[in-house]
Amino acid sequence: MVAHCEERTAATAIPWRGTVYAMGGYRDGAYQAACYEYTLSTDSWTTRAPIDSGGVPQPRGFPAAFATGDRIYLTGGYTVGGPTNTNFEYRVETDTWTTRASMAGARYQHAAALINGRGLVYGGLSVYTAGEEFTPPEFGPQPYPPQDLPSSAAGPSPPPKRAPIRDRPRGGPTTGWSFRRP
Repeated sequence: MVAHCEERTAATAIPWRGTVYAMGGYRDGAYQAACYEYTLSTDSWTTRAPIDSGGVPQPRGFPAAFATGDRIYLTGGYTVGGPTNTNFEYRVETDTWTTRASMAGARYQHAAALINGRGLVYGGLSVYTAGEEFTPPEFGPQPYPPQDLPSSAAGPSPPPKRAPIRDRPRGGPTTGWSFRRP
């Protein structure tokens, strides 16, 4: 346990089951691979495994993240080599990172969200308004479904109409991204 998360800029944070994960960022002139967990109930920080790929740290600033089940997905960001299209899966229960399918476009300072079991990223620098959709590998039933959207007095709204998405593999590191334009 650490007393606090190191101060940084250009990090991302995502809530997960009563905790918040802060990942990546920029500090002391360098991009960071750090990952911290903040537990609200105890007002405490814990250092977690740094963002890595095969044991090699993957520092980055300006990434975006979304969560599903017991996994957090960290997308894109800016590295010493410039914008990146990488996608990492963080398993909360085991404190481990796995590289997943890369996005078609490198991006940073973008938005990410989970909608209907699919991760969506949108905008950011280097791709501006282009969006992509990621289908995470199948993990079986999700014990923590997404919260329902509020409904009006007339009842819930119908789901939005979506353009068909090309077929893509499910499961394994190639489970991947579909490129979308608004």
